[in-house]
Amino acid sequence: MLMLLQKFFSQKGYLSIEGLGIFEKKYHQPEYHTVEQYFSAPFESILFSEKATTTSTDYLHYLANQHQISTEAAKDLVSKDVDDILSTIQTNGRYNWKGIGNLHRNASGQLELESEQFFREPDTLPAAKVIRKNEAHLITVGEQEKTNLEMTAFYQDLPVKRSGKWWIMAVVLGLVTIGYLVYYYIVHQSF
Repeated sequence: MLMLLQKFFSQKGYLSIEGLGIFEKKYHQPEYHTVEQYFSAPFESILFSEKATTTSTDYLHYLANQHQISTEAAKDLVSKDVDDILSTIQTNGRYNWKGIGNLHRNASGQLELESEQFFREPDTLPAAKVIRKNEAHLITVGEQEKTNLEMTAFYQDLPVKRSGKWWIMAVVLGLVTIGYLVYYYIVHQSF
């Protein structure tokens, strides 16, 4: 019966069992660690809360369909399994539920779950920047695709237009400055 429970939980991601608690899958996003430069892989863990007041009706219907029994008989099966789990925790201090985690009581007497982590391979992925010089790759230019080497050759072949008349602007600016100084001297009769 516990195998069916685990199968149901892996499909739905949520399960409430009266007398035991609420189990819920939590997905952990991959994280990028900047200093060490690696990605931690995504994984799933199980959150547990002891606040379940009823057993999930979806699970009872699922269990009843699998065993071809009534939902009341399925509820009795669940109750029996919960009693077995709680008695194992009472005698051994913990219950190792394969695929889910370890159930045990904490110092205050509440049930806790040390969940297993799923999909944790590989643990880390290196995140090094790869720089390849003079390697051809496609670039979209307008509506055309060209390689970076074609674009580099295109811009290197263009002649640089140099204006040989820059000195005209310098002479005009110099004459304006001299004209202003002469005007200032005539008006104020001194510098």
